[in-house]
Amino acid sequence: MRRCHGFLLVLFLCFPAFAAQTVVSFDGLGLRPGQHANNVSFATNAATFRNVDFGYSWAGFAFSAVSNTTVNWYTNQYAAIAPRTGTYAVGFHSHWDDVAPEIAFDLPAAPRSVLLNNTTWAALSMRHGCAPARAFAEGDTFVLTLTARDIDGKVVAATNHYLADFRGTNFIQTNWFELDLSWMPPAVVSLVGTLETTDVGEWGANTPTYFALADFTYAYSDGSDG
Repeated sequence: MRRCHGFLLVLFLCFPAFAAQTVVSFDGLGLRPGQHANNVSFATNAATFRNVDFGYSWAGFAFSAVSNTTVNWYTNQYAAIAPRTGTYAVGFHSHWDDVAPEIAFDLPAAPRSVLLNNTTWAALSMRHGCAPARAFAEGDTFVLTLTARDIDGKVVAATNHYLADFRGTNFIQTNWFELDLSWMPPAVVSLVGTLETTDVGEWGANTPTYFALADFTYAYSDGSDG
């Protein structure tokens, strides 16, 4: 019996205790339905969703309250393929500038979960084509990779989420999906989302390299583990 108690105590000490979870909301930006905000980074508590303005273009995160599931063109780059109440984030990975969407933390954090989806432009271009993008065919994929780094810049976790997968099934994500990140260690100071497509041309990716994000949840250790 004593051995069991000791074993349970060791298990308890091995796992850090966490303070209350934080669910990121972008509603504080004050966007009205149909509006979007770009060229500005968004900070909440100690998490910053970074935006990079190149003047001629942008990369990172923009923020949107747009509901448009029909327009298959760059003028609709801020819309998720499924309507959502309130404001959400749109990530754009600029392969031309080699800049991807990044969530940065002031202190090491433990990601817990996130809602993900395609944007309208990306989803419809994969379904119907939108020059130079072609409609997806057998063997094509569009994948989001989330890479977590610690304070020393070391990769501590990474995961792939397929926004489209035509390897045997013709799947294009059109609904919000909750991705579990609770297995990541509580040492993350940077979480970067990169997008790769099998539709590549002379100038790089033809598929619009965007994704939609909402309800990003994370926690910090409460310090009781020392």
